[in-house]
Amino acid sequence: MIRLLQFTDTHLMADPEAGLRGVRTQPSLQACLAHARRRHFPADLVAVTGDLVQDDPGGYGALELLLDGIHAPVLLVPGNHDEPAELRRRLSGPTFQVGGSRVAGAWVVVMLETWFAGSADGEGQLGPEELDRLEATLASHRDRHALVMLHHPPLPMDAPSLDQLGCSMRRRSRR
Repeated sequence: MIRLLQFTDTHLMADPEAGLRGVRTQPSLQACLAHARRRHFPADLVAVTGDLVQDDPGGYGALELLLDGIHAPVLLVPGNHDEPAELRRRLSGPTFQVGGSRVAGAWVVVMLETWFAGSADGEGQLGPEELDRLEATLASHRDRHALVMLHHPPLPMDAPSLDQLGCSMRRRSRR
């Protein structure tokens, strides 16, 4: 058994007083982390699955500070408000892992990236490279349970605001 804690849509900004839809995002995440530390630690893995920042890469520094000393690997999946290249540049130390896969006990955790540069309104897309990587990872870990994490919902949720940000799949064209 492993214990994985997940946080999503943190929408952090460089300004600790900044908010989104009436919520100051940094204090909100601080409160969630304090609650998790009291009730759910130790953890084997911590996942933050998308929209880590709100279009402000300065928020990655805040995320790093808030997760400092968490004593568990932190798995990061970019969302539509993130900048994946900057995320990798800022959070590439031994504590953090952006995308890829990770083995933990009898599990393999696969982080799929649905962010793509051509997104018009924040929708996600699973491209052929990610789908190929998923197939290869699952094939090489047949003896393990698999948890697949991504930011955008891969199936309709019957919630119009979420469904418009859903995830399409782009397969390789056959020749």
